[in-house]
Amino acid sequence: MIETVIDAEGHHIVVKGRYGYTAINRHDQFIGRAIQNYGECNEIELTVLRKFLKANDVVFDIGANIGNHMMFFSQAVGAGGHVYCFEPQTNSFHLLCCNKVINSLANVTLRNVAVGNACDDITVPLLPETIENNFGAVSLVEEHQSNLTTDHVKMVNIDSLPIARLDLMKVDVEGMEIDVIIGAASTIERHQPILYVENDREQNSRELVALIRELGYVPYWALTPLYNPENYAGKAENIFPNIVTQNMLCTPKSKHITIQGLSEVEY
Repeated sequence: MIETVIDAEGHHIVVKGRYGYTAINRHDQFIGRAIQNYGECNEIELTVLRKFLKANDVVFDIGANIGNHMMFFSQAVGAGGHVYCFEPQTNSFHLLCCNKVINSLANVTLRNVAVGNACDDITVPLLPETIENNFGAVSLVEEHQSNLTTDHVKMVNIDSLPIARLDLMKVDVEGMEIDVIIGAASTIERHQPILYVENDREQNSRELVALIRELGYVPYWALTPLYNPENYAGKAENIFPNIVTQNMLCTPKSKHITIQGLSEVEY
């Protein structure tokens, strides 16, 4: 059973889960619902990533949302490592800040910015927090309801940042993956990090794969169920049947990394 630590009968609650305390929106259809029911989210995906992280690593979490991956990354790299999180949505960023603070994650830096292929301003939809929605699937490049409130936030590209080390870069930006990779190309070529990139837009998939190959990487499918049978709460009921996250684990050819259990992307 998952312990609800704070429930003020509003739309935000705090629960205790696998990686600590997590503030969530109780109306979030996927990330929040998973954490509220299972005390975790995307744990099978995190199990894949765990194999490629070690103490003192530096991780970029691009599209950090409320910090589910951030909490895992923080523990995985330890006090000598560091996690940089980028999240443009105001409401999600507020929860991200809360989850960093309540878990005392001293090795995490947060930035309320979008990441793309330019340094500019961008309009971000602001979903109502009191209505059920998939808050983790807000795209900055696809059409939205015209009645939604919007924010204006800064957009940066990774190559514009002073980066001394980068070991793993996770990119989950709802259709902007190509822009992020183009804007990080020099950084990727210089540091050769492991890339973990969402690839669930069929219209972008081949171009994204070709771009990653051009950078000297081998992409593998990482198709992971949202439900983990060995979840933190010990619940046998799968409330997310047939839901699979579609990402790519991409390794630099220069490092000759052997991958087991994942199939290479063939196109």
